[in-house]
Amino acid sequence: MGKKKIPIIYFIMFALLSFLQANFVRAQERVELKAIFPNADALSIYEIEFSLNDTLKATSEFKVTFPEAFDLSKVKIAGSSTINGGFSVKVAESTVILKRSGRGTDVLPGNTVDVKFANVKNPATPDATHKIKIEILNPNRRTIEKELELKIQAPKEK
Repeated sequence: MGKKKIPIIYFIMFALLSFLQANFVRAQERVELKAIFPNADALSIYEIEFSLNDTLKATSEFKVTFPEAFDLSKVKIAGSSTINGGFSVKVAESTVILKRSGRGTDVLPGNTVDVKFANVKNPATPDATHKIKIEILNPNRRTIEKELELKIQAPKEK
């Protein structure tokens, strides 16, 4: 009777460790947004830095929705130092849509990568905090949504 209990105990321990490891990996998923030039009324490059639990496909899409106080009319370029293949850029009302071209390689889970886009004109009012929504749409996989806060700073005096 005692010999049958040992494999059951090992199975339970293996199942528990697998569950804990899966939740640990899931907890590491992150999405961040920063303005390279966060001053009021400035043109800025924005960077999304993220790490996902799923593979990022070469045809994935990013949507960044800004409050109306931001001017997106000059946004025309996007790129990455960590994702190959290129991006197309489109602006629809208050949303910047960045689509991977399909020519690059998939990004494996857990890798930290970035996407940058320019020229977003920050609001003229300094010291205001704005909520910006980021969506990462990954074909045949789940969509990641994050709402982040970004503070616009007063220009530094010279």
